[in-house]
Amino acid sequence: RRSKRDGCSRGRGYDLGVKPRSYFLFDRTGQQAANDVVPETEEHHERHELLLAGTCGAWTLCWTERACEFRDAVEPHRHHYVSCITCEIVCNIPTMDTPFTSTGTLRPAMSVSPEMDHDDRVAHFTGGLAPRAASIPPFEGSDRLRSDGRPKPEFRAELRRIPNARNMLYAVIALGLPFAYTWLAVTAGAWPLVAIIPTWIFVFVMMGSWFQRALTLHHEAAHRLLFSNRRWNDLIGEKLIGWLVFGDGGNGYRLVHTQHHRDEFGEKEPDFLLYSLYPVEKASLRRKLVRDAVGISGYKNLKPAFVGLFKSARRMRAIRYLSGQLFVFSVFAVFGVWWAYFLLWLLPWATYFRVFNRLRALAEHGGMTRSPDRRFTTHDIKQGFLAKYVFLSQGIGFHLAHHVDSGIPMSNLAKLHAALEEDGYIVPGMTQSSYWSFFRTLSQ
Repeated sequence: RRSKRDGCSRGRGYDLGVKPRSYFLFDRTGQQAANDVVPETEEHHERHELLLAGTCGAWTLCWTERACEFRDAVEPHRHHYVSCITCEIVCNIPTMDTPFTSTGTLRPAMSVSPEMDHDDRVAHFTGGLAPRAASIPPFEGSDRLRSDGRPKPEFRAELRRIPNARNMLYAVIALGLPFAYTWLAVTAGAWPLVAIIPTWIFVFVMMGSWFQRALTLHHEAAHRLLFSNRRWNDLIGEKLIGWLVFGDGGNGYRLVHTQHHRDEFGEKEPDFLLYSLYPVEKASLRRKLVRDAVGISGYKNLKPAFVGLFKSARRMRAIRYLSGQLFVFSVFAVFGVWWAYFLLWLLPWATYFRVFNRLRALAEHGGMTRSPDRRFTTHDIKQGFLAKYVFLSQGIGFHLAHHVDSGIPMSNLAKLHAALEEDGYIVPGMTQSSYWSFFRTLSQ
């Protein structure tokens, strides 16, 4: 029975003829592969496609290397669990290009019950890239740090100082860079072709990276650390920058992000599925990055704003969201380069930035797990020149330090990180030597 609410973007829906909260798994030949309930009325597709049935909040074991097409479902991974939020739907997932194979042992059917508690989800879906407990000795604290790594009051008071003038300079530079990049791209139009192409590639990449720079300021404002004056903090960081970079200028991000810091991988973690299941197969990671690079992920991020215009409960937020983009388009149009909005703003955001943003998020928490010890929840990666000054500017790359104490301004995270290293909270062997070496661990 097709769900009118969530639906399936491809394949057919079937009336299962059974009660909700039943689970079925068939291999590509149509034979039952797991679980103990098979509806007598079930039809099998002539191509013997994999049939996956799920209910709200269910976790279903799935053998496939193809992506599930449910609107909000995370893609299935071989021998991993999959969250499927659709109700009483069967989705036909296209037949795999490679023969169906099985490696490993099926988990018991009882482990995929809808009553699975969050601790079980954490145990099953997280920790694939977390350090082994035996390799991380307990930290007893030091003259500067508590046993959980947080700075003691005197040291923390030093780190808590917000550099208002410097952050204002960062904000001015961030707001001015799109004008500079656009000017460079337009000016390059009169250059020889051999110079135009590399210039446009440079501008495209830098504009995509600019969104991370701007969102870092927005993130800092969400922590109330951009300016010591709360009114200016919210006005510039949330209502202006947060509005321009495909947001609605509200405080929704702050409320959600608070849950992320309060308990990483906890029950209210907003990005639990984004960080879970790693490492994945190379083909799976490749599919994710391709979807990001060609704009599919960007489209999925943008679509709800247009849909929201026709939903009374979401209309005002959608209007605020789209009005920000209308304003940006108008600025380009006033300078006579309306086309630059699509080529130098929307396109980099919907393609390159989506890849960048996924890899950045995974470099922070991908494959880690729930723990009161932040060394098991957050990666520590050595910050090179490009990371510190180009791609992850203003110190946000010191992400372990940020999660040890989220009340420290980004400009002082390097100082806190140094203290964590010097005092023994960060132990040898737990720091990745570079982002490239870390990215290689995401797939196997």
